[in-house]
Amino acid sequence: MFEVSLRANRTDVARAVTEQFKTKVAKVNILNHPGKKKSGRMMGGRAGRTIRRKVAIVTLQPGKKIEII
Repeated sequence: MFEVSLRANRTDVARAVTEQFKTKVAKVNILNHPGKKKSGRMMGGRAGRTIRRKVAIVTLQPGKKIEII
């Protein structure tokens, strides 16, 4: 799972993972997490929202893996 830019799409994510980790991507699923509403008590006297996030779940081709260390 990777947290990605709100403007990124599946093709952008697949290309970035392929270039950065030198591995083959089988598929990419994207989850959009909208910001939650928060009351004024929790936000210092002003009502607001938490930040929006976009998460990409990347599935690699069989036999491939990402070496981080």
